[in-house]
Amino acid sequence: NWPWFRELLELIAMILAKADPTVVENYDKQLIPVFMQQQAGKSDSEDDIIELGKQVRRELKSAGESVLRVSGQRDLNMGNEILSRELEVRTPYLDALNVVQCEVMRRLDNEEFQSEEEKDLLMDGLLVTINGIAAGMRNSG
Repeated sequence: NWPWFRELLELIAMILAKADPTVVENYDKQLIPVFMQQQAGKSDSEDDIIELGKQVRRELKSAGESVLRVSGQRDLNMGNEILSRELEVRTPYLDALNVVQCEVMRRLDNEEFQSEEEKDLLMDGLLVTINGIAAGMRNSG
């Protein structure tokens, strides 16, 4: 009965459908220890930060369940077969880019490079993954 509300639900569902808690968990596992080493007592404990990430993922799941309950849909693609297919095709590529990006970030944060040239290559790799992930998350080709 309320087209604007239905549109809002569809937009929220699309965003939630693109969110992948397992990707975020990988970033947590790889980068929180590095962050904690750099902070050396300046911030919360590592356990607190890890728990915050878990809480955000629980809230993400709860939000998705709420959208499905309100909309009456079975999945967050809201019956949009085109979006379902796009996400199915893109996900393996985005997953790989996210893994590479996380590793590059870890190496840069840990200063795991032998020369400025290698650091520059890692920075270039980071920029490529940022652009690739951004392009892959778009709604149209």
